[in-house]
Amino acid sequence: MLQLAGEDADGLGTQCPGEGKCERFTAAAGKDLDEKAANACPGCPKECTPPVDSSQESVAGSQHEDDEISDIVDEIEMLAAWDNAGFPTDWSLYSFGHKELFKIWRDAENFVHRQQQVRISSFILGWIKQGEK
Repeated sequence: MLQLAGEDADGLGTQCPGEGKCERFTAAAGKDLDEKAANACPGCPKECTPPVDSSQESVAGSQHEDDEISDIVDEIEMLAAWDNAGFPTDWSLYSFGHKELFKIWRDAENFVHRQQQVRISSFILGWIKQGEK
């Protein structure tokens, strides 16, 4: 989780600041971005290859992709909620990908439910055994 947040165990930032702000990247030898990345990024403690592009285009593109992913997740969550409420789903209106994601969603829900049951059972058994002593 820390790695995803761009931090290490000490709370220090480890995420690449971007090619324009990275001293290691700007000091690296190379004629183009690929050569500079090949010379600067391997062995970098920031653990990101290639470096984050600091241009607005890549930030906007990344945000657009995140929005699309978020929209799809919202659709799958909505389908699961409708299914939980007993409404039938006309799967002919959805792509095969949506059906697969819905299946993955349900598998994840079932896994979490089973884990909760095991934890509760273990807790109760431990409680009962503690009371028998």
